[in-house]
Amino acid sequence: FCAAALAAVLALPARAADKEDKKAISFRDDDALSDLDFVQRQWEQTNREFTIDIPVHDFKRQSLEVTMDIAPLQPGATTVPVSATAINLTGIPASGAKVNWFLRSCPVNFYPKNLSDYEFGDYRNGDSDYWAHYYGAGDDWHKMSLSNTQTGATDMEGKARAELTLTRDKQNRAQLLEASCIITNDNKTNVLRSATTRIDPAKVYIGLKRDSRVSSMNCPLQLDLIAVGLDGKSYSRDIPVKIDVTRQIFVPTCFLSGEETTVKNEEEQISVFSDEALIPAHPERPEAVLPKRVTIPTNQPGIYTVTITGQDEEGHSFLTASEYWVYGEGCSPWRCYNGLGMTLVPDKTLYRAGDTAKILLQTPIEGDVVVMVERERVMRAFCKRVTLSDSVVEVPIEEGDAPNVYASIFLVKGAIDSERIAGMPQLKLGYCRLNVDPEASRLKVACNTPETSVLPGSQQKLSGTVTDAANQPVKGAEVTLFVALLAVHGAGIMDAGFAHHIGFAGFLYGFDNLPAFLHGHAHGH
Repeated sequence: FCAAALAAVLALPARAADKEDKKAISFRDDDALSDLDFVQRQWEQTNREFTIDIPVHDFKRQSLEVTMDIAPLQPGATTVPVSATAINLTGIPASGAKVNWFLRSCPVNFYPKNLSDYEFGDYRNGDSDYWAHYYGAGDDWHKMSLSNTQTGATDMEGKARAELTLTRDKQNRAQLLEASCIITNDNKTNVLRSATTRIDPAKVYIGLKRDSRVSSMNCPLQLDLIAVGLDGKSYSRDIPVKIDVTRQIFVPTCFLSGEETTVKNEEEQISVFSDEALIPAHPERPEAVLPKRVTIPTNQPGIYTVTITGQDEEGHSFLTASEYWVYGEGCSPWRCYNGLGMTLVPDKTLYRAGDTAKILLQTPIEGDVVVMVERERVMRAFCKRVTLSDSVVEVPIEEGDAPNVYASIFLVKGAIDSERIAGMPQLKLGYCRLNVDPEASRLKVACNTPETSVLPGSQQKLSGTVTDAANQPVKGAEVTLFVALLAVHGAGIMDAGFAHHIGFAGFLYGFDNLPAFLHGHAHGH
């Protein structure tokens, strides 16, 4: 298929530059179908055939060079100043070129160095960027929304400027911004340039210590708060904050529809705590980040949402929020589901070998559970009885569990214990992932580049060292070296900043010019 695709693309006729066309190419492999009967052959042909639409343009050499810049942004800014310069390859400014500006944004949180034990920002719906930043898990791709678009033209010097309007997040969160411009010259060559930055809501962030998210009723939440500046160090002033806590519960109601029942959950939000606190500065120890402890009562079960708000000295607002699950006796506060579904909540988002994971079962059913720790197979299993007052299952984390394992919990309430008129067994099943820090198997790579600039055709000698978690050299480690180039896509230019935004893998394999890579083996030294 690869050879057929290459031949088909090379055979495509060129089109006029201002008339984009599409060529449909179909692929089918009939070589392996001769030994099949008619029905099987028809089925295989249907599943082996596919079509690709390929845009076709006239080839045009790059005729201008474009640079773009974003001005530094202060906390709380509502506009984003951007500028671009377009110069023809002849050295003459590309005056009168059409410019289309785009500004996209998405809310993000704050991730200061060496403070991964704290949450800075809104964590009520989780945050995958936390893992990408501190542990390299996942990627840094963001789903951005379009905030503003503008059009303009370059002046006599080939320069263009704009003030893009930023839609402020209602929750006073930081935002990741991507500003882009597409410049079209008289030759109808489009050049794309992008730049990314972030804007913070205030000069200070409040950190909430990442501790156990699961607690039993009447065991108060002990929360540690810290205040840091944009440099990640202890803030230089006392910061007054307001702490609001709400409790979320669900009241399920069953409806009979024919021979089936439907569960409707009515949500209730109850304010349970509100107070003010002062997070003091420590000028005598500016290098230390000392926490302020706050105690939150938990007299009833439910989902407790802790929200911390305040303002910096210039009146810019900030917010930090997180959720905690409290279980105990009385009515079940959890959302109910039809069928076998059951939600499991681990008490932490990251474990280490030797820890004990506490998993909360969100179900009103009491009974016996079978707990299985799985990955590619069932690694271990045990049984336990759960009640409303003891609806937590403890799973010891072992050395071989990194980077993650899955806990599947099957709950059975026998017919003899049923509270229904016609006794019937009740079954529930839930899964959750337990992330385990693979610290023992994490490698560190240090690369030495003696020269920052080389001439075309010359050779560059590189050296490096691979060490393990104990900073010992690793012999025979497999190393891949990527040499990334600017990629030309159709009639446009994709720069390295844009490539960083779409992700490294997308940059390598998503465009026409693939970077070369060298493959070798490193030896510890």
